[in-house]
Amino acid sequence: MQYFIRRADTKDIDDLSNLFVDFIGKDSDKDKMEEQLRRINENSNYYVAVAEAGSRVIGTAMGIICYDLVGDSGTFDQKGFKKKIQ
Repeated sequence: MQYFIRRADTKDIDDLSNLFVDFIGKDSDKDKMEEQLRRINENSNYYVAVAEAGSRVIGTAMGIICYDLVGDSGTFDQKGFKKKIQ
């Protein structure tokens, strides 16, 4: 079986909701989840990925470009990490 990692899209809401039931033990508000995912996908500092097997989402992860608290206090993006994950 092949696995693919890609950006989460609103078409994934049902599968993501099912995953989060496993993670947190309760149902998600799918309308709010869709609204939040749209907001996240419009912000280039966030990346929500899904792992897909066949046509089923089997995992998810979120990446966030954040400010470094040590060193030169720049963002990790300035250090080239964003380019490595895209």
